[in-house]
Amino acid sequence: MGVRYGMNTNAPAQGELPLEEIPADGRTFVNGSLWFVDTDGCRVVFHRHDVLYRIALGDVVHARLVAVSLRQSGLATQEEIASAFGHSVITQARWERQYQKDGIDGLMPQRRPGRGSDLDKTQENLVHTWFHKGLSNCQMAKRLCVDEATIRRTLRRLKLTRQPSPPPELPGIEQQPPEVLPAGTETIAAAATRDPLAFMVDGKGLKRFASIRKKPHTNR
Repeated sequence: MGVRYGMNTNAPAQGELPLEEIPADGRTFVNGSLWFVDTDGCRVVFHRHDVLYRIALGDVVHARLVAVSLRQSGLATQEEIASAFGHSVITQARWERQYQKDGIDGLMPQRRPGRGSDLDKTQENLVHTWFHKGLSNCQMAKRLCVDEATIRRTLRRLKLTRQPSPPPELPGIEQQPPEVLPAGTETIAAAATRDPLAFMVDGKGLKRFASIRKKPHTNR
């Protein structure tokens, strides 16, 4: 009698237990023996300790093919795959039918004219993480192999907005503290505005030259 792939005939009760000795941080479990991690722009799928697939996060066709393959190999159910990968059971079933009918061509996304494809749940989570790490839209688009318009649309949907950056400081120019005017300068300046002929400006500020204006003659 042959041994089926993925089964331990000596300890059948332990085959589906989670690997509790390995920390689950950063992992998304499909079931007790199947999980994946998203890191450095790739999704790596593990079965127990073995790497099964390595998928670029922007490669939609490959990701769908892996979802179909996991189902066909019996490693996970439609519900488990759909829940972990972020799509519906109806979508999973449709991919399986399309792949059975047309092969990998059936998994090609049908893009709407004039608009890039939307990101799935996992990719949106990555955008959220990268946004708070300070990555630019261009950097995120490059990592996910999508156009920048898709990133902008995703940020709007997630209600993520960037704070305006302060103006850059010119090199070699020190920031000068605001000049403190001597007491009474504001009053003088205001008076100069009302009567400009009574004042003149030199390098030291405003000075009153009342003597240059002649007083009107009065008849005695």
